[in-house]
Amino acid sequence: MGDRHVNGRVWWAGGSRAKRVGRRGPGMVLLAVAVILGGCEKKSGKTPAAATEGSAGGKAPAMANLPEVDVSKLSQGLQSGVQKLREAIKRSPRDADLVGNLGAIYYVHGFAQAAEACFERASKLAPESVAWHYYLALAHERNHHHKAALAEYEQAIELDPSYGPSYVRTARLLVDSDQARAEKLCRRALELNPKDQTALLMLGLAKAAKGELDEAAKHVREALDIDPNYREAHLALARILKEQKKPGEAEKELKLAEKGRTPLVGDDLFERLLRSGFNLEILLADARMLMARGAYNQADKALQRAAVVDPKNMMMLGLLGDLRVRQHRLEDAAKVYRRMLKLKPGSRRIQLTLARVLAALEKPDEAETVFKTLVDAHPQDQGVLEAYSQFLVTHGRGDDAAKLWRKVIEAQPDAAWAHLDFGDVLATTGHADEARAELGTVLKLHADDPGALWLLGELARAAGDTATAQKHWERIVATSPDYLQAYLGLTQLALARGDYAAALAYAAKGIERSPNAAGLLNTRAWILATCPDDKLRDGKEAVALAEKACKLTQRKQHELLDTLAAAYAEAGRFDEAVQTEAEAIKLATKSKSPQVDQYKQRLAAYQAKKPYHGS
Repeated sequence: MGDRHVNGRVWWAGGSRAKRVGRRGPGMVLLAVAVILGGCEKKSGKTPAAATEGSAGGKAPAMANLPEVDVSKLSQGLQSGVQKLREAIKRSPRDADLVGNLGAIYYVHGFAQAAEACFERASKLAPESVAWHYYLALAHERNHHHKAALAEYEQAIELDPSYGPSYVRTARLLVDSDQARAEKLCRRALELNPKDQTALLMLGLAKAAKGELDEAAKHVREALDIDPNYREAHLALARILKEQKKPGEAEKELKLAEKGRTPLVGDDLFERLLRSGFNLEILLADARMLMARGAYNQADKALQRAAVVDPKNMMMLGLLGDLRVRQHRLEDAAKVYRRMLKLKPGSRRIQLTLARVLAALEKPDEAETVFKTLVDAHPQDQGVLEAYSQFLVTHGRGDDAAKLWRKVIEAQPDAAWAHLDFGDVLATTGHADEARAELGTVLKLHADDPGALWLLGELARAAGDTATAQKHWERIVATSPDYLQAYLGLTQLALARGDYAAALAYAAKGIERSPNAAGLLNTRAWILATCPDDKLRDGKEAVALAEKACKLTQRKQHELLDTLAAAYAEAGRFDEAVQTEAEAIKLATKSKSPQVDQYKQRLAAYQAKKPYHGS
């Protein structure tokens, strides 16, 4: 437990999600970015307001009081950042933020004594800032100055009694020497946040130290109920069970601990420290989270900060390439992937991604060169072959794709996936009979293969044989109920024959299997909003489903926004319908969708306070 280095990473199992009331922490992240990346440094000779707290009068501490640190093993970017910070501190020696930011870098990158000196200075310059006392306590702990750490945590608690992690960290230092005080602190943390798994763990350890093993095990198990992968909790429970003479159960906990992790949740101040100090792992986690939210500009900034720490980090570069693709900056994405290949030549994943990007850039010759290199190196790799086949079909070279699969099947005649992919190519290129033969082979090798049944249904529907399509897709639902395409297909067949009740039922079954399937949510919402049968329409449910679908897709699919607008209109929320339909029109226009005219017609209806009831 506690903060520690694990493979170069600093982690702490934080406590409750703290309130921000009363915490006068500095704007460390933005300031650090500005200084490290060559941004705006403070050039005014005036003392900033934050730096004057508790420091009125007297002479500013000399720069020499801050220790010199050999940072030659850090990246060039971090070395430059440290130098700039030190120069800025010379110009503004009373600026607590500058001194603290320097301490953050020292702390994160293994210079604990230097960090301690910086945080001590910052806490004197801004004595009412919780952050600097908290960080000084962390640095004292790192340097095994536990008495001094306790004093600083107590000061942090006094400044902000609502911040749970201060209680938990104090309890951790006291759990072996003053169990009564540790228990009291943990219970206070749990009052602030009953789901604080670390407070529960510390409470369990305090009970264990007092010999109250049953109570100890209870609290540790409560921590594991909140986070089943909590490594330290499994280790603690293993020790308790061993003392209870339960070696078998203890061994199970030890095995679970091997697969566990130390969570970093709830300790806002510590997370800020890691970001300010350029902790690579948390910066990459931030970038991932921001990309998932569609906040691409913010993700870009997080990756720029990560590049300062390690410009050759493959995970960082991979995220950057993915980000550039999402931003539609494909030329830049290609540059990133080429750079990655120089660092890791022959990587299948990187080459495959580069080939796809080059194809999207309409550079087929370059893309094919990469694809051929991949196929030569991985002649039986399903992912490589499927990507190359798709490339060939997309570029009107279905015959070449067919030759590719015939060669694969010749080498692996019992590879069902190869027959399935070959059947898909044949179906796509208009060779229906040959496609059916290949798909029949798949079913002989793997009865009820959902992919083969789906394609056979598609071929039947294309030929006008909806009964056979229905049969194939009903078989999928019966044998592979998580294959969501089948529900969509059956819903479409029901709509085509005007059976809206059946369509709603199929969509509902699919959503039951996969509650976050945006396509099914959208389909059911559309029927509920626009169905010609008054008895089946339900504007309220349509809005709930459509809003969820749009949220899942970050409101970036115009078809889903069009559905949401129809749902709002059916629910009588015409202002929102107008606004949402305009949003759909904007996206559809940008993508040159032929649906723009339909959307405009519906927009006019909503402006006239009329819902859309179609089919």
